[in-house]
Amino acid sequence: MNDFRPQFIMWEELAWRADRVVSRMTPHQRAMYRNLLMECYVGNERPYLTTDDGQLWQIAEADSLENWLVNKPRVIVKFIEMVRKDDGKVLFSNNKVIEVWNNLEDKLDQKRNAGRASAKARRLAAEEKKETIQQQQQYNRALSSVEHPLSSVEHTSTDVERPLKSIDVAETPLSKQLIGNERENGGPHNFHPPSKDGGSHNDFQQPIKKEESNGSARAKSNVEVMGGFREIYIRYNRYPQIGFSPTKPHQKAAIDFYERYGQAVALAAWACFLVRDDPEVVSNGKKQPRAHRLNDFCAAGGCETCAKRIKDLTPDELEFVAQHADKCADNLRYTSYLKQDENGDLHGFIRYLMQVSVDQENIDCESPTT
Repeated sequence: MNDFRPQFIMWEELAWRADRVVSRMTPHQRAMYRNLLMECYVGNERPYLTTDDGQLWQIAEADSLENWLVNKPRVIVKFIEMVRKDDGKVLFSNNKVIEVWNNLEDKLDQKRNAGRASAKARRLAAEEKKETIQQQQQYNRALSSVEHPLSSVEHTSTDVERPLKSIDVAETPLSKQLIGNERENGGPHNFHPPSKDGGSHNDFQQPIKKEESNGSARAKSNVEVMGGFREIYIRYNRYPQIGFSPTKPHQKAAIDFYERYGQAVALAAWACFLVRDDPEVVSNGKKQPRAHRLNDFCAAGGCETCAKRIKDLTPDELEFVAQHADKCADNLRYTSYLKQDENGDLHGFIRYLMQVSVDQENIDCESPTT
């Protein structure tokens, strides 16, 4: 016996009336036939019908067994005998009933599958929520040992560079010339290109190498590494509704990039990418914000491109770029430098912007408050 028992049956009255065999039955015979059809849906042998006349006359609601046997030939012609494969039992089957029954079971299977999918989705959501809570707890514990807020990420630890020194602007002939031009002409658009003789306009210390930093600075965990990426993202993200939630493969790619270039270059390159790369994508004719910016940064090669063009900057210059990438990229000459294979005298230009920033801060501090 099938465990499924439908509560409702779709009755096609037009098909019933158009059936020539049914139309030749007497009203009493049609009533018996209808009762037999309903038994196929709700009886013990569903979707089939017993062949035992001792049960059939009662199911058909005939006046008696003799009355059933008299009317049976006109009614039972709508059924065919078949042998059930499970137990070899001989039963009656109606083609229309079997067709409707199969449709009902298909719909039932769809509902069951949808229920299983929904239960699986709820279970995964609960597991993800539990994992998020655990990551948040780890994040809170990490706050007690680091200086900045971090992202909830868990990986093995990596080596990083020494903490960057505070910005110390050194005056060079080029920076003096740039500042003078800016004051006379009202902006950095008069920045002069580097000299053709190949000589350097400045004499800055080389960036700290990763090998030199080993032993003098503790290894940062990947929680702290991703925290640095998160801070830069929050600073330059144009869509606050799109949070910083990279997947584990995206986190691994970013951490590998961090390990190759170190903290200063990695974060400065990330800042330049966020400022210069288009944060929108066209979907169905409408512009939508990109959701996985860290993946765009690592997978599309933007990380390597930006890193190679700024890797020769000094640590304080890199920190300035990371903290003021929007101001740097607003200047067309800075953008043109990033698009070149060679940086030219990018050192001098960044130093010029650093000096302008310091001068502006001094002006702001000297301005009387109202």
